[in-house]
Amino acid sequence: MNNRKKYLLASVLFTVLSTSSMVHAEKGDSYFGVGLGNASPDDSAYDGAIGWRFFGGHSVNQNFALEAGYISFGDMDGPVTPEGETKVLSSTGFDFSAIGSYPFADKFAVFGKLGFLVWGSKWSNSGPTGGAVSTGDTDLFYGLGGRFDLSDSIGFLGTWERYSLGDDVDLLSASVIYRF
Repeated sequence: MNNRKKYLLASVLFTVLSTSSMVHAEKGDSYFGVGLGNASPDDSAYDGAIGWRFFGGHSVNQNFALEAGYISFGDMDGPVTPEGETKVLSSTGFDFSAIGSYPFADKFAVFGKLGFLVWGSKWSNSGPTGGAVSTGDTDLFYGLGGRFDLSDSIGFLGTWERYSLGDDVDLLSASVIYRF
């Protein structure tokens, strides 16, 4: 399946999830959020980068939610070649996940997530023989995290997620969510 078809499929799934959540939701069941964090590849040849994501979801009950979002892993600088070229890896994707959570102490919860990512990556070289190579795929990902609810509408998340983008990439992020 080529990248355009994957992104189209991801967009349709995101729209269906978002629309069905809004139609059947009571106040506080649906949410959206933004996050910022550090993306670190397991390939030690590449440096980490600042990653970000925006997402939305629907809580089926206090222990289960469905979520969809868009993620950018930033520009990870790679090795410098003998010719002085720098390799850069840029990856983005649409993610869809199921989240199981366990609330405790009134305003806190721990959670685990499992989902799939429709991703695309571009490796580029700078310098006299520069160029770019693109690839993409659909892979599973998983993560763990914690949530603190400041109020009925505002919450904060701390999350660790592991993605497979050819090589494994860990994303450690902080997010803020708004429930409606």
